[in-house]
Amino acid sequence: MVIMKVLFLSSYPPRRCGIATFTFNLIQHLKNYYPRFSPAIIAIDDSKNKEIHQYGKEVVFVMDQSLPSSYERAAVFVNDSSYPLLHVQHEYGIYGGAKCFLILKLVQNLKKPFIVTFHSVSPEPEEWEKEILLNLHSQSLFTIVQSKTAKEIFLNIYGGKMEKLIYIPHGVPKPPSIDREKIREKLGWKNRFVILTFGLLNPRKGLEDLIQATSLISKEFPQVYTVILGRPHPRWEYKNGELYLNFLRKLAKDKGVEKNIFIPGEYLPEEELLSALLASDLVVTPYNSHAEKQVVSGVLTYALGCGKAVVSTPYLHAKELLSSGAGLLAEFENPISLAEKIKLVIKDRELHKKMESKALNIGQQFYWEEVAKKYWELYQWVYQQ
Repeated sequence: MVIMKVLFLSSYPPRRCGIATFTFNLIQHLKNYYPRFSPAIIAIDDSKNKEIHQYGKEVVFVMDQSLPSSYERAAVFVNDSSYPLLHVQHEYGIYGGAKCFLILKLVQNLKKPFIVTFHSVSPEPEEWEKEILLNLHSQSLFTIVQSKTAKEIFLNIYGGKMEKLIYIPHGVPKPPSIDREKIREKLGWKNRFVILTFGLLNPRKGLEDLIQATSLISKEFPQVYTVILGRPHPRWEYKNGELYLNFLRKLAKDKGVEKNIFIPGEYLPEEELLSALLASDLVVTPYNSHAEKQVVSGVLTYALGCGKAVVSTPYLHAKELLSSGAGLLAEFENPISLAEKIKLVIKDRELHKKMESKALNIGQQFYWEEVAKKYWELYQWVYQQ
């Protein structure tokens, strides 16, 4: 029996980062479904921003994104290891150097093949962004993107090669069976219409607009209850502490809706997050215009995977996934527009049910079982060459 050995380069838990969570989940599901899968991780720390972590035994090397020499040592480690394939997770923020160019120092020193997953593909890239992605694309065996929109952008704007470009969506857990009413009662959500958003919080998420929209909705529907789960991104939180969370809470108070909004400031384990998702009534991704070109949203895919109706601003991934009727689109940075779309869902139960049905139909393609299978088939193809 051939053991499938794959080495991953990524941020990794306990580092709080969307890429870390994605990589952990991908590896765990591959291990669950395919006993021949044998992974190891090169984890990425960030000493410059005080992100240095203790890892489990699956992490065989730690690279410091802030140190050029660490990239050279990582390349040597890969070349000397028994792992024939490297899977690189790419997001600009987890690699260092001037304009994040240090990742190229690593791949240029590799003597083994690698594939790369792009977690961001800007439709209006600066020259340095384009150079990095095209360099990684040209040197990799395959490049994976996580939305159909990202694939079109990379082919048409970056000049990517079709034969090397693969669409594999962002994975989400298959929702567990829960006693929804029991969970709602436990959370204090009984007789409320619960609007949920979550993730690593920052001003681009449009949370101020959601709070203002809640103040408008509550005048007509006092049972509305907006829950904002998560904490600021660690790098941003390192500089700002609790300031942003306190700012949001003060805004809710100033708008007179402190009783209609809950901001616990906690980074929930996935099991608890899924329970909250399933117990909610509506998911909102109110991202502002700075996120307009966002081609992948983990929050959005999680919501659809759980069969949740969505109200969103029209960033690229939302326009792609909600076009079938699983959600409604509101204007950027317009609390009135956001409130009106949410009120439509509250008022029209039939619309709400149809949106949920379409959401679940779309979301099933994102379940980790399906996503892991696609990666497994790709690894197998590479091994057979």
